Amino acid sequence: MRNLLRVIIIAFLFSFSSSIYCKVNFWEPTGTIGGTVVLSIAIFPNGMLIVATSDSELYQSTNQGNSWEQMAKIVPSLPRSQTRALFIHPTGNLFVFRHGSDTATGGIFYSADTGKTWTHGHGSYGDWYAIGLTPSGDLLAFGNSIIKSTDSGVSWQYSGVGGVVGNSTPFQSTVANEQGYVFAGSDNGVYRSSNNGTLWSQTVLSTGRINSLITFPGGIVIAGTEGVGIWRSTDNGTSWNITSTGVSSYYRAFAKDSNGNLYAAMHNTAFNYKIVQSIDSGKSWNEISSSGLTNMYDSSVTCFAVSPNGYLYAGTAGGKVFRSFQPVTDIKDNFVLPKTYTLNQNYPNPFNPSTRITFTLLHSSTVSLKVFDLLGREVTILKNGREEAGEHTINWDATAMQSGVYFYRLITDGWSEMKKMIFMK
Repeated sequence: MRNLLRVIIIAFLFSFSSSIYCKVNFWEPTGTIGGTVVLSIAIFPNGMLIVATSDSELYQSTNQGNSWEQMAKIVPSLPRSQTRALFIHPTGNLFVFRHGSDTATGGIFYSADTGKTWTHGHGSYGDWYAIGLTPSGDLLAFGNSIIKSTDSGVSWQYSGVGGVVGNSTPFQSTVANEQGYVFAGSDNGVYRSSNNGTLWSQTVLSTGRINSLITFPGGIVIAGTEGVGIWRSTDNGTSWNITSTGVSSYYRAFAKDSNGNLYAAMHNTAFNYKIVQSIDSGKSWNEISSSGLTNMYDSSVTCFAVSPNGYLYAGTAGGKVFRSFQPVTDIKDNFVLPKTYTLNQNYPNPFNPSTRITFTLLHSSTVSLKVFDLLGREVTILKNGREEAGEHTINWDATAMQSGVYFYRLITDGWSEMKKMIFMK
């Protein structure tokens, strides 16, 4: 009976002395919105968030996404419709595309009062997928054609030449750089203009849909494609090279924070969804944690935006908006996912009375971490359950144990490793 009581007491001590240092989720959900799919996010300099949805127009938040309010109808006399291509002009005007059945109800609208009232800038029953600025400050809108406004969106004219206007495959994305170029991503590659969108020419990156474009100083242009990976140019789009992310991946969204770190949403042909980060202007990429994105639809990120205070927002195919748990400019690289499984040597070693054991998981896995004595007898279970991909640290307090050599073994889905540690009282 005395021995049984001793075992119970030791087990009780172990249950409290082995503490797990769990990281918080990288992503946390914001308040509830009513759209089926989030198609676009825009953020005003004061931090007001605007979200465009696939079926219920626009929502706004003035408290970092903690709650959302549906905005005024763009066309008051009609039911709400699909919206996308949000863009905030330097003047503060908010632009958006509204899908309509004719030129009177569809096209590009703008608001001078953060969405309280709307003006119809360009009527169209076709879709527009991107709105942006030229280096000179003119507006460009991209759909099956390219249109241009030189008066801040009040009036629009068709722009482009030879195969670009009336293009049979639409334009999906746009970006301009400080070298005076404007780039447009279409269903058949990247187009470029050196005269503020008046004339366009196709670059040598001429295959695959270009879902996302972003630039860096020095003529660097990054293109995210539909099924042929991420491409990078260092000479303003004259030549392109594929990055190390591979040719079979689909990229749908880019965002860049104030430190110049680049984020991209992707999936492969098996519809495994990931978010990757580059800290070297697109040369190399690492997967970051998707913890907090609870299902496939939440993991399917459709759009990104970075707030003035550094939070990364992600709109998803599940009709939700997620926010990084803290400003991404403050997040260290422990949220970058590892490229392999590892079990590190405990520290300190030798130790008295406690030590830390750190391991990294390549994928979300069922984890068993146990400690054994020199005779192979199980001493305690430090972890037995499901863990997310990334780095994990566990503290073991061996106060109740005898000095000696111990072994700790990590078993995951398809991988295991064992290491030795020394406890010296």
